[in-house]
Amino acid sequence: MTRSPGAPGGETARIAGLFAARIAAAKSELTVEMNALGLTPGQGWRIHEEIVGTADGPSMRLRPIHRTEDAPETLVIVVSLR
Repeated sequence: MTRSPGAPGGETARIAGLFAARIAAAKSELTVEMNALGLTPGQGWRIHEEIVGTADGPSMRLRPIHRTEDAPETLVIVVSLR
């Protein structure tokens, strides 16, 4: 039986798992940095996730966001597939 590239256990699943692990680690790191600055969920802060296409492939851009407050522009973590 031949397994398709997107089948569970295939290369696509392996890459997706690695990407998901990197995103989870980046969210944890960003949460620590946000908390240190007082940007907490209790104050209305959340993590905004944005998929960005780059020359190196897709990336996930994570940054703090608030409904009424301006977020620090330099507090951004980018997770790439590569």
